[in-house]
Amino acid sequence: MPNTLKMLLPQDYVNYIKINVSGSDGIERNLYPTGKTSNPFAISQNSDGSYQFVTEGDSTGSLLEQAESNTLANFKSHTNDYDVNTNNDYETDDDIIDAFGRRYGLDPQYAQQNGTFYIDYNRGYIHFGSSLAGKTIVLHYVSDGLGTDSEMVVHKFAEEAVYKWIAYGVIASRSNIPEYIIQRFKKEKFAEARKAKIRLSNIKIEEFTQVLKGLSKPIK
Repeated sequence: MPNTLKMLLPQDYVNYIKINVSGSDGIERNLYPTGKTSNPFAISQNSDGSYQFVTEGDSTGSLLEQAESNTLANFKSHTNDYDVNTNNDYETDDDIIDAFGRRYGLDPQYAQQNGTFYIDYNRGYIHFGSSLAGKTIVLHYVSDGLGTDSEMVVHKFAEEAVYKWIAYGVIASRSNIPEYIIQRFKKEKFAEARKAKIRLSNIKIEEFTQVLKGLSKPIK
């Protein structure tokens, strides 16, 4: 990944399995997504505060978007002194640590410094924090096996559920079909829809484990 701090989503992308940063020692370290940011639509404004619009000939079109939002710019420019290839000493005055080395106020979900990312699905990019500038990023993802956007018809994880839904709709609309067959197709439709929801829930075991670590924190 170059120093642009973003990665273009592959056109055959369905979902990511995990995203890693590769250190100089050749070890891949997990990156965790942040749900605390986004890339909002930033409207370009004139000096008087009025909005700017896309002008095509003599007509005025949609609102003109900034090159990037302030939120995205701050996310990419925020710096820290952590290096993924070195061991850091946390015993500093800047950390909230008492004399016994205990740290308070941490959420284990974010208690890691490998780096963060978030996915902007509307624009088709994965954005990374500034600590990952110049680093090698490895994306493990599920492919839909299709070559172009025009070939994409149904999400791979929901394909079977769509087929079962169509089959049930066709069978249920006919008057000469026994009721037990209709109920069988209905159960199959329900089962496949439930399976598709689970597969599309985007649960990653590493991220789930990181969140659950917070359950063992003592309440002071």
